[in-house]
Amino acid sequence: MSKTIEQWVFLGVGGVARAFIEILHKERPEWLRDKKVLFIEPMDIQEIGALRLFPPIEQITENRFESKDKNCIWLKIAIEKNNYLEILGKEIQQNALIVNLSTRVGTLDILLFAEAKGALYIDTALDWWDDPVTDLNRGYQDSLTLLEQTILKKTRHFKNSMVYTYGMNPGIVSSMALVGLEKVAKILDPSLEPLIALKQYHLVAERLGLTTIQIVERDTQYPEKTLTRDRFYNTWSPTGFIDEAFDSCAYTMGSHEDFIPQNVDKEHREESLQIFFPCPSIDVIAQSYEPRQGLVHGRIIPHQEAHSLARYLKNGDYWPSVYYCYEPSDSGKELLEAARKDREIPTRFLLAKEIAGGYDSIGCLMYFRTKTGLRTFWIGSIVESTDSVSLDVNATLTQVGSGVYAAISYLIENPHLGLISPEEIDPHYALRLATPYLGRVEFVETTAYHMPQGDTLFDLMIVPNKNLLSWEKVALKEPQLV
Repeated sequence: MSKTIEQWVFLGVGGVARAFIEILHKERPEWLRDKKVLFIEPMDIQEIGALRLFPPIEQITENRFESKDKNCIWLKIAIEKNNYLEILGKEIQQNALIVNLSTRVGTLDILLFAEAKGALYIDTALDWWDDPVTDLNRGYQDSLTLLEQTILKKTRHFKNSMVYTYGMNPGIVSSMALVGLEKVAKILDPSLEPLIALKQYHLVAERLGLTTIQIVERDTQYPEKTLTRDRFYNTWSPTGFIDEAFDSCAYTMGSHEDFIPQNVDKEHREESLQIFFPCPSIDVIAQSYEPRQGLVHGRIIPHQEAHSLARYLKNGDYWPSVYYCYEPSDSGKELLEAARKDREIPTRFLLAKEIAGGYDSIGCLMYFRTKTGLRTFWIGSIVESTDSVSLDVNATLTQVGSGVYAAISYLIENPHLGLISPEEIDPHYALRLATPYLGRVEFVETTAYHMPQGDTLFDLMIVPNKNLLSWEKVALKEPQLV
């Protein structure tokens, strides 16, 4: 039985929140009609286009704005570790849905609060309070993987539906990977259909010989020449990108990989499935492929799907390598180089009306070891810069917003699941709702065009130069070939 949401609570009203609100008004306007809406955002939001869809608000106190009917409230304040209990405890009501689209807000504490209040919950990324600068020699201790493991241990008792990390990636890409497995099975081994019907994706993956999933993204969008150069830009949260790019590089190393760099932290591989480089992820680059322009040289950015998807597909001693391989736009590259010198540089995301052209391609490049050799398949989304849901966001943010919409719809229809990972949302349900906002969605075999040298980190790593690293051989379990 679905749940009626009586109060929508937005922690952060940045680009993803605005894109989601626009999508929600197009798809399910009745969900917001006559409902209470609370925005908590320290930046001025009165000029945000998406807010035209709500009653006008007036200033009541220095940091509080309300509509005349008090259904729409904006608190101009930052949620922090020392104030979240007081603020949320006072403002959140019965049958609420907390939409956490902020950065540097502690996920675990907000999750625990939401369960205590009987609220549903979604976010697009796991986070710590203030996101402390990573000690590159403490990769596992400062990792998203350890944070996720901690969250899972402390939320086993949850009754209310909540999903952590569901947008585009993490989120939709996991749904695409599962649907991709189904499509590959029809090509390589149709006899696996009964396992697919039972959602036994871990067995399907192993029997198909899946070794690696690269969540590969190329962003070619570029701004208008008239854009002021008083700050640095990105097509999505600049703060979130900087935090990820300068975290220690985490690599989910599959059970098929036979060589491992000697200088990495591999002590926790058994529990985390990952190894950690003593350098920021901005400096580790791998080769990949996307169908629009071909070869990609992308940074291995730590992302939650790299761990959650590998864990979901794990079967005993088998699991695939999974990692996010990202080639950012030129604006994103400029942002990162400036952030090397100063993490607090002025930034903001680009609006659709400020983008002159380009596209954003994101999908799953999946590697399979078969009896006839290595085969690769890509399933993903390619949006043009003009595919934005409104001029006040952009196409990249629209992709993420569509994932938020799909996941929230699933939570509302299934309100008693407890805390779930992105992979536990029905992938066909999610893609059905998100696809109208994902531009061109396709599945294609890329073997003939891609022709990779292999499917391991040793084969695909470009920077640091793999030939300058010391590698050691690891024991392997022989994979099953189809």
